[in-house]
Amino acid sequence: MVAESVVMENDNKKICKMGIVVDEKRQLSSGDEDKSTMMAYYIGNVLSIPFGEKMITKLKEKPLSWVADAVHDNLEGAATNEPFLGLIDWVEAHRPELALEKIYCSGSSKGSPFVVSSRQRFPMSKVDFGWGKPSMGSYHCP
Repeated sequence: MVAESVVMENDNKKICKMGIVVDEKRQLSSGDEDKSTMMAYYIGNVLSIPFGEKMITKLKEKPLSWVADAVHDNLEGAATNEPFLGLIDWVEAHRPELALEKIYCSGSSKGSPFVVSSRQRFPMSKVDFGWGKPSMGSYHCP
């Protein structure tokens, strides 16, 4: 995607923004067997989207291991309870205001964001809400 952006737009001053969706259910249940059991049956999302941004020129110049380290650094904060608990506090303090993930808020004039996600923990083919298995699954992220 980065290479395509550079070739198509021929503008190395653009920024590449990447967010990675993190399933935070484990943060809500860590260390508590009752909460862990309860979250195993919860159907819904408990997500955060840590993200980072780099100049496309840097991404082209640096080795792939540097890019991988940058992605790892962005995800490292999501591996601990503290940032997630802070996010819960923020959501509670700002209800019922509409919110949008920060990665989407800075506009697209400097570069478009992209988000990496997985449905690994939501196996659509095994879900049954009582009226049968779904014939299609999708998501919407405005």
